[in-house]
Amino acid sequence: MRINIIIPNYNKEPFVLKCLESCLNQTHEDLKVIFIDNESTDKGLELVEKFAAGRDGDLVIDTVKNIYPRCWDECIRKAHEHLDGDYYTIVGSDDYLDENYIANFC
Repeated sequence: MRINIIIPNYNKEPFVLKCLESCLNQTHEDLKVIFIDNESTDKGLELVEKFAAGRDGDLVIDTVKNIYPRCWDECIRKAHEHLDGDYYTIVGSDDYLDENYIANFC
């Protein structure tokens, strides 16, 4: 079962790499992480792009125009362009997942 994890991001630089690593380090292997930045003014997107250099297709990075401040709507709509799983979940870019989070519901 393929799972997609959507991470909408807006100005969460201090947390974003830990969040991303926790999503990518799941014990469930068939997953893709979709990181969508919402015109952040910090360096979070830059950190994620550096982190992603050289990775295979398990991580998608994209951006979307910030129309509604403090809202995930734009990011979620944009993420739908990249979905290829049976299910998806949404994780705030300042949250972290236990390594068995996905495996526990598959």
